[in-house]
Amino acid sequence: MEDKHTPKGVKKLVLMISKLEPQEFLGVCKLLGVRLYDEVAPVEKSDEVLDGRETSDLPTKEELIERNSDVVVRPAEILLEEVIEELCSMNRVRRRNLEKLLRPATKGR
Repeated sequence: MEDKHTPKGVKKLVLMISKLEPQEFLGVCKLLGVRLYDEVAPVEKSDEVLDGRETSDLPTKEELIERNSDVVVRPAEILLEEVIEELCSMNRVRRRNLEKLLRPATKGR
């Protein structure tokens, strides 16, 4: 994070985000437009790679039907990586507005 190309204020935002509760973090992901889940094709999965994971590691079609779901939640590492990428691409005003939103949520933590 100490790269010369990291925009000013991104490190502070990442530290603030790291203090959030899981449901608050998911809200930030939603706010920034980060996809929270991957859709699973209705056909049987092969050994392709999906966001860095082998599809053999994903739930089976029967497990998804049992849960009444055809989506798989993306791992937190990937979500955090995409949040950081989004923060780096934001302009100063958007970063400042996000900081204003995060300040009350992280106050006292």
